[in-house]
Amino acid sequence: MKTLLILLIFIALTFSENTKHVFWYKCIQNNYKITDSANGFGPNIQGDVIKHEGKALTASILYDSETSIWLGNSVQGPSGRSFVIWYMDLCGLKLSEGAKLKSAKFRGEYKDNFMGDPLCIAGPIYPRVGVVKMQGHFDDLGVTPSNHPDNATWADLLNPLSGCMGYDKSGCMVANNFEAQEIKNILAPYGNNGKGSKPLEGKFFEMDITTQVQFILDHEEQHGIASVVTPGDGSTGKISLYAYEDGFISGATSDPWTQDGNTTHLLLEIENGTLIPKDQNASEKVSIVSNKLSLAVQPNPFNASTQIVYNCGNGIKGTLTLYSIDGKISFSKKIQGTGSHTLNATNLSNGVYVCRLDTKEGQLTERLLSRK
Repeated sequence: MKTLLILLIFIALTFSENTKHVFWYKCIQNNYKITDSANGFGPNIQGDVIKHEGKALTASILYDSETSIWLGNSVQGPSGRSFVIWYMDLCGLKLSEGAKLKSAKFRGEYKDNFMGDPLCIAGPIYPRVGVVKMQGHFDDLGVTPSNHPDNATWADLLNPLSGCMGYDKSGCMVANNFEAQEIKNILAPYGNNGKGSKPLEGKFFEMDITTQVQFILDHEEQHGIASVVTPGDGSTGKISLYAYEDGFISGATSDPWTQDGNTTHLLLEIENGTLIPKDQNASEKVSIVSNKLSLAVQPNPFNASTQIVYNCGNGIKGTLTLYSIDGKISFSKKIQGTGSHTLNATNLSNGVYVCRLDTKEGQLTERLLSRK
């Protein structure tokens, strides 16, 4: 009986053990000391950790070319309102069978003092945090996930961080491109007072994004997480984080924890399992014979013409509409069931367009990029 009890305890401990995963660009290559915690300085990530250091994006609204993370109402105006983060390796993983995502946090070192400016302002911040598709950003930037540049500003013209991202209102043509949305209540701490003190340097900001990471693990495609502060929502605080994937600090003080400015990362804790690769073929399977709504455009970007393949469902009628970036209708056609349409782009200007499929079963949108 005693032997059986010991065995049951061992089995329970084995299957309840948590695993930690860190998504931090170049964390292995650059040998970051992720366990640092002396005097409250450093990321303080303890225990056995699985490290993922693949391509990443951290991009804010900024008044210049700087690519650090800002969130809240900036003294420079709208430059510090919102940000998007994306980690390529995370999008290719899912939970193993029986595993549960216990927590997921976005973290980064505060950037507290530059030329006496208050980069971190105490006060509440109420961002809308959600999941956004990355394909529009890749298309507008002209890159693939694997060759994404180390530093880049957010490039999706149809989902501007300072505009209607996540809103379902007139003029926002891709309103369904913001999933797993939550309103956060963040209290930004006191930072630099403009007189030389820098109490936040070396300390790390942390925001819970468990709901958004769960969505990414459950779905195919490349997804990012957007944190959007809009005018009039009551946000008066602001944070600034070191987030330089290229390893060149801009506006560094004399004693931050980081030596290269690349501090932003994700920290995940998994219960009863771990993360495993997704079925890479799943995202390539497109059904055009069932009642499942589908819309695809190939090639995209395109030159003289492109093929729009649609599925409204068996016998279901719909409308195919092409919009320009300013919301004007460039093309519209009544359709039914499954089929395709060859779009002649001779009279289309260079730029971004949105193809929308409307049926009684729902609505789908695809972005198109005309390049001549």
